[in-house]
Amino acid sequence: MAPTPTPSPPPEHAIPPLHLQVLNLAHEGAQRFFSHTSSPHSVLEKSCEIVLAALYPPALIADDSSPPPGPPTIRSVTLHVRPFGGVAHTCGSDLDEQHKEVHLSADYVAQVGGDSRRINHEIRGVLVHELAHVFQWNGGGSCPGGVIEGIADWVRLGADLGPPHWREGGDSWDAGYQTTAYFLAWLSSKFKNSLLVPELNLALRSSGWDDGKVFKKLCHDKEVKELWEEYEKDLEKRRKQEEKEPEESPPKPVPTHAAGGGGYNVQY
Repeated sequence: MAPTPTPSPPPEHAIPPLHLQVLNLAHEGAQRFFSHTSSPHSVLEKSCEIVLAALYPPALIADDSSPPPGPPTIRSVTLHVRPFGGVAHTCGSDLDEQHKEVHLSADYVAQVGGDSRRINHEIRGVLVHELAHVFQWNGGGSCPGGVIEGIADWVRLGADLGPPHWREGGDSWDAGYQTTAYFLAWLSSKFKNSLLVPELNLALRSSGWDDGKVFKKLCHDKEVKELWEEYEKDLEKRRKQEEKEPEESPPKPVPTHAAGGGGYNVQY
């Protein structure tokens, strides 16, 4: 259940200078990065636009609040493609927190399976997730990590850049990543509020997490534990409904008149 796609960000949310650093051009992951993105600057720029449009949509910006809704001040973003364990991470640079660094594992890129389109899709998905960390608020560091990661994957989910293995459900609403992302999308649909996540993100600009009081307010003062239980029941209901729906039978091979003739090569 993905959020409604949002348009490109308005001009007031200028994209900061974008830089790229790749020290080992011979690494398979680095070569794959260049061959499957064609224009790294365009990929980075578009990823920034996706994040800014999702977290700071025009409807949120139309609010007459002061200061106007917007992301933290970011003076530059540098993408480092280098070998290391894991997938990616984001941090401030040695200069200060306004200069951000996104580190993408060349080792991870080297082992992503699939064709060129799938590899490009995964690279862009990871970049969108990490750039969400660049432009999102975190309540002065008080927001739980699961919520921070969930918001980042909510942006990725809304951009239709999730990997094939993502599934709804999980152990708890604040488990983070896709588990929390799908739950946030479900809440947005339940309360008919496409701005629920952007409003939550913006609230974390001026206030701390404070045991989730702002989140609870956006959820009509309902307890998040009860909402998670409702979500699980709804998910179970939808899964049972999917199991009941008959699958389309593949076309039966039509025998040829010649002995030993083959049938159709049906692909699923």
